Amino acid sequence: MILNSENIQYPDTILIRINTVRLMTGLSRSAIYSRLQPSSPYYDPDFPRQVKLANGRKGASAWSLKEIEDWIRTRLNNRK
Repeated sequence: MILNSENIQYPDTILIRINTVRLMTGLSRSAIYSRLQPSSPYYDPDFPRQVKLANGRKGASAWSLKEIEDWIRTRLNNRK
């Protein structure tokens, strides 16, 4: 049996860091953060929000693997 991402069920609790988000989406670091900033012309209210892993403004953050996959899947389903 050949496994692909459609066959694998990940728990909702898997978190991934920015470099993995970059690889999965093809977006640069600045493009990802622009999609999260409401004042940006590239703001995307549907782009998954990051989870803070540490206290403070500059602490480490990560994203839910499932939410990033769902965002990508939605983009694929909405293409013309």
